[in-house]
Amino acid sequence: MSRLGLGQLQRASDSLRTAAETGAYATVWSVLEAALPGLLRGTPVRGVGELLALAVECVSRCAAKGEVAEVTALAERTGSSRAVKNARLLRDALR
Repeated sequence: MSRLGLGQLQRASDSLRTAAETGAYATVWSVLEAALPGLLRGTPVRGVGELLALAVECVSRCAAKGEVAEVTALAERTGSSRAVKNARLLRDALR
């Protein structure tokens, strides 16, 4: 996923959201947990805020716990972009 363009990232996000809405929250979280490090490493991929929002929802629904280092690093940045805000929510939901 880390090599996706913005349009491809949006389609992937839409597909994952559809899967989550069928009740596959844990499955979608497992996909996002694997994909997020690559998407957030260095400068986060444009449009990743939507995926982080979906991850927050999935983690909240399936009660996942743990840490994703790249999410924590983004959450600790200053700023108020959607990605940073959702990284903070995800970091907290995973605690």
